[in-house]
Amino acid sequence: MVRDTARLQYEQKMGNLLSKYWGALHMKSKFYSPNSWGSDITWSISHFYIEDLRSYIDEIESWIKHKIFSLDRRYKDLEEKTYGKVAESMQQELFAEQRFQIDEIERFLSYGALIVIFATFESLLLEATTFVKNIEHIACKSTGKKKSLCHSFIEEAKEFFKNCGINFPSNTPDWQFIKDFQRVRNCVAHANGRIDDSKDSKKLYSIIKKLNGLDKNELGYITIQFVLLRKLIDAIEKVLEKIWQEIAQKEAQCKHNTT
Repeated sequence: MVRDTARLQYEQKMGNLLSKYWGALHMKSKFYSPNSWGSDITWSISHFYIEDLRSYIDEIESWIKHKIFSLDRRYKDLEEKTYGKVAESMQQELFAEQRFQIDEIERFLSYGALIVIFATFESLLLEATTFVKNIEHIACKSTGKKKSLCHSFIEEAKEFFKNCGINFPSNTPDWQFIKDFQRVRNCVAHANGRIDDSKDSKKLYSIIKKLNGLDKNELGYITIQFVLLRKLIDAIEKVLEKIWQEIAQKEAQCKHNTT
């Protein structure tokens, strides 16, 4: 019931946005240049993807909670059928392995969600950099540096915006939160979440101490609570919003300089 209500609220919320912009999206993809909409509408479309991420996390967490509830219900039913004679040791024998499996599935799903969140973030940054490149008469400096294989696109985008005279919110708590989670993402992607196998293990332990909701399980894998993934999405949204505000100012400045 909770899951159905949440899904209905999500569909109603997104339906309003989609009905307003879907036709424009189709027209843009077929007939218009990348900057036909302007920065305000382009940023509004980005909210669709961000809300989709929130819905994704809600669905995963709801499924996990349902699994745990069902397992607990089965134990209680068994206890009632045996008149309360199921001992604690019996409970552990019957359900500990299944609960471990649920915990592992939750860990895998949180890992997958983290990868998707960063993939979406990079995609939205790419959309923003493409928009800036198509602003008429914008002057972007070239650093002359060659791209490093170890350099992430997120860092490249940050440098690109700075070189185009667009202030990047790199000194904000939201950006620091994203950078901390980027290390967690790298641990998940390159070490399957096993902290001691990551080249950033020392920094990861420091991040775990700092952020309530990150932990290390008995097998040495990092665990991520869904509440932190929601905070990550919020931080990404705030950073992108500030970037688009700066882009809008730069776009207006370039238009003013050509009139």
